[in-house]
Amino acid sequence: MAQRPLIIGVTGPTGAGRSTVAGILGDSYGARVVSMSGLLREHSRRGAATFAELQDIGDELCRDMGDDAVAGLVLDSLDQCADGAVVVDGFKRPAEIRRFRTQSDFLLIAVQARTEVRWERVRGKFPSRDEFDKVDRRDNREVDQWGMTIGYGQRVADCVALADAMVWNDLPVLGAPKGDSRGLLQERVDRTWRLLTEPGAHPPTLAEIRMAQAYTVALRSSCLQRSVGAVVMNEEGRILAEGHNEVPRGQKPCVEEYQLCYRAKLRDEEIQGLAHVFRCGSCESGGQLLVTYVCTSCRKAHAGADGAGCSDCGNETTPQLVCGGCGMRLDSQLPRRKHLDYCRALHAEENAILQVSKNGGVGLDGATILVTTFPCALCAKKIVSCGISRVIFSEPYNVPEAMEVFQNAGTTVEPFEGFMQSAFHRVFVDRREALR
Repeated sequence: MAQRPLIIGVTGPTGAGRSTVAGILGDSYGARVVSMSGLLREHSRRGAATFAELQDIGDELCRDMGDDAVAGLVLDSLDQCADGAVVVDGFKRPAEIRRFRTQSDFLLIAVQARTEVRWERVRGKFPSRDEFDKVDRRDNREVDQWGMTIGYGQRVADCVALADAMVWNDLPVLGAPKGDSRGLLQERVDRTWRLLTEPGAHPPTLAEIRMAQAYTVALRSSCLQRSVGAVVMNEEGRILAEGHNEVPRGQKPCVEEYQLCYRAKLRDEEIQGLAHVFRCGSCESGGQLLVTYVCTSCRKAHAGADGAGCSDCGNETTPQLVCGGCGMRLDSQLPRRKHLDYCRALHAEENAILQVSKNGGVGLDGATILVTTFPCALCAKKIVSCGISRVIFSEPYNVPEAMEVFQNAGTTVEPFEGFMQSAFHRVFVDRREALR
């Protein structure tokens, strides 16, 4: 059986420059570039589909054929005997990444940029900023009204978390001379390519080492929604503290206490309560409201289930509020309520700072905190109050209130660039071996 070539996946939000990086890899190194959105257009026979229409097409395909259906289209299109590397542009679901990793020699690059920079790049392709924000939020992570992830939907943020390398295409903001941003982006891509094809060609940076440790710490989290890790280091790079998001000492994690996220439990109870109190106002019969649990992966309905999991595939189920008379879904019309105040966990940044407080004897003035996800506003206040002067984050999260806290305190905020924990030992081999 012929072996597949090296496949380099590219993921990232709209306007970050994902296709630009894929194009550089194709032009500079002769890699074949395959567009996932292009294959979706071919599959649907809608060549002029808008961003939102492509999202609908992808969701429908993955809802009906499984979360990795788009990956299947790509793999079917690849020539088994092709020589050289293949670049696949447009990963949006973790299931797509998992399928490639089991069937090919695969590494994933995430391309990032700030929201305002991305909007300026693509504003001509959207009728309004509101439409861009709507597409961007859906692309980032499709959730229901309670903030729970929709399994078959777009989940670019989760794909970024699974990346092997991070490239920031925010160069005018990060200090690039005007007109030279393409050249600096090329340098970043060149380093990434060389380490992929010549492991050991460069040593890891200190930021790469510490961020790999932050992602390793995040593996200790039992959170069912997002695992986050943080590492605090002093000006010499020595680790002072580490933390991950977790419930306080003496509390059982949600997975043990409730077998699902506590916020999801509140959501389910809220829907059950609505079903008992209200009737449908959209049909003549004023039908009784029914609760049906639907698997986020295989889409099988489980009438009367408790939402703990699908009996067929074991994945999470989500409740739907449906009229027993006309069949209309009413849960989609309810206001958004994320129940964030009811999250039982301490954040990774909080746990790292509290670790220093518990052990004592170490000040944090001038320290740097490396976090796998951009801090929330509450953590931003704690970070600046304890004297940490520099924040390096990996996965962006648009929190203007947190950024304002950092700016007012004069805190340096930097995006992480380089290789992630998942590819660390593949690309940073023993340099003595690499030089032989």
